[in-house]
Amino acid sequence: MSYNDNNDETSGTGDDESSIFTNERNEETAGIPVDDASGSRLSDDIGVIDEHTLSDDVKFRILSNRCPEPGFKFPFRLYKDKRCKSGTFKRSCCRDWFEQFQFIAYSKSKDGLYCLACKFFPDTSGRRPRLLVTEPFNKWKDATMDLKKHAQTGYHADSVVRLNGFKKSCVNQSLRIDVNLQSNNAAIIAKNRDIIRSMLTCLEFCGRRVMALRGHRDDDAGDSKNKGYFKELIKFRIEAGDTTLEQHFETCSKVATYTSNTSQNELLTCIKTNIQKSIVEEVKSQPFGGYYGIQCDEVSDTSNWKQLGLVLRYVVYGVPVERLLELFLAQETTGESLCTCNLIVQSLASNGVDIQLCRSQTMDGAGNMSGKNAGCAARDTDFSTRNVSLLCYLQSKFCAV
Repeated sequence: MSYNDNNDETSGTGDDESSIFTNERNEETAGIPVDDASGSRLSDDIGVIDEHTLSDDVKFRILSNRCPEPGFKFPFRLYKDKRCKSGTFKRSCCRDWFEQFQFIAYSKSKDGLYCLACKFFPDTSGRRPRLLVTEPFNKWKDATMDLKKHAQTGYHADSVVRLNGFKKSCVNQSLRIDVNLQSNNAAIIAKNRDIIRSMLTCLEFCGRRVMALRGHRDDDAGDSKNKGYFKELIKFRIEAGDTTLEQHFETCSKVATYTSNTSQNELLTCIKTNIQKSIVEEVKSQPFGGYYGIQCDEVSDTSNWKQLGLVLRYVVYGVPVERLLELFLAQETTGESLCTCNLIVQSLASNGVDIQLCRSQTMDGAGNMSGKNAGCAARDTDFSTRNVSLLCYLQSKFCAV
């Protein structure tokens, strides 16, 4: 690079290797871009950013904008030289260096160069220097020679390998490990959903036709041929060409088939929650408000357990409808127990139904349900004072479940 004379005389003597003068800026440095009126530097300035907290997008943006815009004029520095008429010469950063050294980037705030490879992907053995990494390089007089020496170091070569790999992964997203992991996870999730969807179809088939899911032995421990409708439907779907289920049972562990009674009950709970959500949304979507009535009664099942059924009665487009919201175990059937245990109130609250909007309650004539003092109807009135209690014979539909 040729020497540039200027008219500024400097005092003192020196030779070609004299030290750099105190950082001087010419009037051209006033054009350095800033983020805002406060004078803060660019957010992507390599000299002020924290490389440890940078995202991959910001790193790639800095790599793509290593050199300042074409209209930018680099600030110069003054060097002593007796061969110049003025005794000094100017030196500044050269744009040709960015073509010759693909790893450097310029910092406007520091007026210096940084090695992007060593700064973003440093050597872990501690061999990296401070210059070009944590400190800017601005010895313009010896820049070409010093940058060539830096490019030949082993720690720089290792960092360049990692830098090139980073560039490739940014250009081709399929090469990124995190993207591959996300894609693989998405494929696994989609496959598992298809498996669960097939099983839910079998459960829905049995539920709509009131068919028992399980047979005499559901754990596959015995030789019983009666495995229950659910497992037989699973087998039928595989034979009918459900490749998703077929691959699942061919590759899954014996303890991860998701056909056990526990898994069946969990899936049934999911179906129940979805049905309850749709019922509640239908109640709340009424144009005149989410008003409703409740009907409930307890009955013993075949195992002699007391089951309490809770039905919501409301109007849809002027037509009264009744939907079973909950069926739960009633350990005691006194009015005091039914209410204090919050069987009805808790069920309504857990499903997002406001009990204050209840306008009627229909129960049978038994004392524990319709008694005026300790009956369930009387206790419910304490929570919703505007509801009206009706006896079972006034119901349009028999409420025994």
